[in-house]
Order: sequence, then C-alpha cells, then structure tokens
Amino acid sequence: MGMEGALQRCAVILVMGKLTIIVPVKKRDEFTARFLRYHERLGYDIRVAEGDDPNTFTYFRKVLHALAVSTPYIMMADHDDLLIGMELERHVEFLENNPDYVACGGRVAGFAIVGNRPYGGLRRFNECYSPFDMPRDFCNPAAEARILSGFTNSWSYYSVMRQEAAFTIWKEIVESGIGNLQVHEKFCAARLLSLGKVKGFPYISYLKQYNTTVRDLSIEWIETAIRTDLTGDMERAIRLITPHQATRNELRTRWIEWFIAFIWRTHGWRGWLGRWAKHNHPWIIRAWRNRPGWRHMFHAHIQMWLLGRPDPTLKREKGMVP
Repeated sequence: MGMEGALQRCAVILVMGKLTIIVPVKKRDEFTARFLRYHERLGYDIRVAEGDDPNTFTYFRKVLHALAVSTPYIMMADHDDLLIGMELERHVEFLENNPDYVACGGRVAGFAIVGNRPYGGLRRFNECYSPFDMPRDFCNPAAEARILSGFTNSWSYYSVMRQEAAFTIWKEIVESGIGNLQVHEKFCAARLLSLGKVKGFPYISYLKQYNTTVRDLSIEWIETAIRTDLTGDMERAIRLITPHQATRNELRTRWIEWFIAFIWRTHGWRGWLGRWAKHNHPWIIRAWRNRPGWRHMFHAHIQMWLLGRPDPTLKREKGMVP
C-alpha cells in the first residue's frame, strides 16, 4: 500500500521475516511519513490496519484484532519513534533458540529534535529512556518472583514477544474490561512475566523521540482515571496475573506504592491537587491545608482513593472527610 493510503488509516503493520510490528498512528502525518520512509529503506513489508482510537476500550479491541497475525513474534511501536532492525533480529534469534523465554527486549534511547519536529537539529540524546528501558533479565524460575521484580516498568510495550503470549494478554484485557491505561501498561508487563522468562539485551534497539505527544501528559493519567474504573481495573488485573493470594496482596501493595511515587514524581501536589482534586474532591484540599505533614497527607489520600475506603489516620472534623 502507498504512503498516502497509510496516512488515512489508523495503524501501520511492519513485517520483517518472522516478526510483525504493529504501529498505532495518532493522526500526526509528518511523523507517520518519516516512519514509513525510514522503514521502507530497511526493507520492511508495510501493511495497514485499524489502530489508535481515543476510546481506550475500542483501541484495545482494535489492537487485539491486529495481533491475529501469522508470524510467531510480535511487538508494538509508536509512529514517532525509530527501530534498530539489526537488534530486533537479535531478539528474534534469541527467542528461536530459547523456548522458555516469552519475550526479549533491549535498551530504549531517547532523543529530541529542535522544535519537536520530525526533522531538524538534534537537541538531546539520552541512552536510557525510562521507564521503557530494559537492561536486565527476568529469568527467575518462579513466576511470582519475576512478577514482583519487574511489573512496575513499562518495558514490555517495546519488547519482541511470542505471538501467542501477546494475543493472550490483549485478549484478557479486552474480555476483563480493563480500560485504564496505567493499569493496562503494568498488567502487560506483569502478565508477560507470569507466562515465562524475559531476556534483556544491553544494546539500544529502539529510539524514542521526546516531546511529541498530542496529549498533555501532566493530566493524562487524571483524565483516564476519571473516565475509567482505576481501582476496579487494578483488582481485575491482579486476579488475572496470579492465582496465589499472598502474591496478589504483595502485588497490590507494591502497585499502590508505585502509583503514589509516580504521581509524586511526575506531578507533585500542584499537579494532583490543582488539576484534579480541587474540581472533584475539594475536601482533600482543605485537609491538605489544615493539617501538618502535607506529604504524608498526599500519600494517605491517594492510598485511600486507590483502596476505595477511608484512611484510618483521617478524622471526620471540620468537614474534611465527606
């Protein structure tokens, strides 16, 4: 299919031997054109399928449909990024020779271009683009140990996976009704670790461009939390990841700790209170301003929200708790 046809559709599919790469397109034609030109020169077989959608449930269903491919290996990519084909071939070769591994990934580097455009002078390069970077192995023979050690990272999105593993994960997402994007990312990583070992190579296999998102990332998690059932999605995900209650309890605790740290690190009290809480839970702001230990209160209130029950450290006074 020609480039013009691809720009009018929702996703691009690249086929490289035994590997299929699914690339959702987010209606940024200049980045899609760069992606196609770059990978056409590398000899990829480019196909087009339905993909990105503002409704997360619709998007997940479209991805599941696209995962029904004939190649034994599959991975996801973004159309404003670039792939290192030689390293992806290394990943496929490793999985061919190691049947007990379900996925293989490498380092994810970040780069920025002047003006955040598809072409121009290089403004920044970073060999590690956290949290998608994966420089280590998850090869513990115990699934529970692998899950607890690696679920907080989003590395699985840019890893080469066995097709049956990827299809299983996305099918469970669709059938369980998980709609929150943060839960979806962590579920993908944890569920993949529950299915088998994961290999991490210390070489850059993926180049991710900074500052090209069409969304305001400072409030994206808030918007998805409002539109979706975050706590319910988290519980559904945990039940699917492991059947062991002890592991479920530990996973829930670590997940909440990660979420609190994530909000604090990326948004802090200004982003969380100013953009979300003051419009939905003004009593949280009153509690924040009227009590000492504001960072503790930040953690306590978010934990209360995630757990869906009142925090025992809060008193029903001055109208602070509804």
